[in-house]
Amino acid sequence: MVDLNKIRSLRTLEEIRKDLNDFLSNPMVPEIYKEDPEGEDDDYDADKEQVIELLEKVEHRIKSLGKFVARQNSVKTKNQKREQSPSSSLQKEV
Repeated sequence: MVDLNKIRSLRTLEEIRKDLNDFLSNPMVPEIYKEDPEGEDDDYDADKEQVIELLEKVEHRIKSLGKFVARQNSVKTKNQKREQSPSSSLQKEV
């Protein structure tokens, strides 16, 4: 299983979310499971449950990482504004 806490890219998480949603929404997936001669009847249901659980974790990680990135961007913006303000340039000259 993928350790979502090690993923530091929103793009990667969004790609995972897309793939999981594709699995859930594709009407051909259950048919593929039925055609598998070695598969059991419960395989699709078990995989579907795992996908739903993983999707919930991915959504949570996206929100968490999104908040972190927003906070980091906010700090960078504040620091840039401080560097550009006239009072900070006067303090540097003194």
